[in-house]
Amino acid sequence: MINLKQIIYFKCVILSFTFLLHGCYSLSFRQLYGLNSFLYKSFGSIDQPSLGVDFLGMLSNYNGREKIALLDLKTRRALSLPGINRFDFRPISLSISADGNKIAFITEVSDQIKLFVYTKKTGSLQPLYLSSKGIPQKLSMDGLGSLLAVEFVREGRTLVDLVKIPGYL
Repeated sequence: MINLKQIIYFKCVILSFTFLLHGCYSLSFRQLYGLNSFLYKSFGSIDQPSLGVDFLGMLSNYNGREKIALLDLKTRRALSLPGINRFDFRPISLSISADGNKIAFITEVSDQIKLFVYTKKTGSLQPLYLSSKGIPQKLSMDGLGSLLAVEFVREGRTLVDLVKIPGYL
């Protein structure tokens, strides 16, 4: 026999479950209106977006020039990155730290594929050397800017190396 307490408990569980489901289904992704048109006007075509907390890093092709760009999402301003977009660099992949201060990227330089870390606060560009033989393809930086996952190809196989960025424990 079911008593009154069990009925009330059952109704509370059903009601809670209903609110939970409604909350999950009512979640929707909101587009930042005007962002795509702004990006196209400011940066041309973009590729390889990398999202920090308040920053969007990307590869930009504007007027035939490939470069790395960093956008402050709060102010919608392109940030200056002195020393990162050298005329002989052809960027392939990038990833930014959560605070937008570090940008790791793979670039082609003089027919060689190289890996660099750029620090926005100091404007320093630091080459990274991989111990694994292979061609780096893509990378992903952790939020602190201290560790990279680097996808590379060696002997026809795709592999991943974790690389500590010098200066971090």
